[in-house]
Amino acid sequence: MKPDFEFRVGAEETIASVIAAYDAEWELTQETLGTADWSALVVGGNGPVRAERLLTDVLQESARHLGHLDILRELIDGSTGE
Repeated sequence: MKPDFEFRVGAEETIASVIAAYDAEWELTQETLGTADWSALVVGGNGPVRAERLLTDVLQESARHLGHLDILRELIDGSTGE
């Protein structure tokens, strides 16, 4: 069974509450990664994968979305990076 998550910011959320939630998840991630067995197999969407491969996929996906946000910011204010 796949987890059912809503990736939406509710009307009651504030910038501070979203940042606090992100920071809390970051801390949990740091704790988890600090004790991870990188060669262990974990269940992924396409079957078992090594923990190190799963983390690589997460990093690539995060970078992709950050690139999308950069494009949106550029469309909003016209500023560009280096």
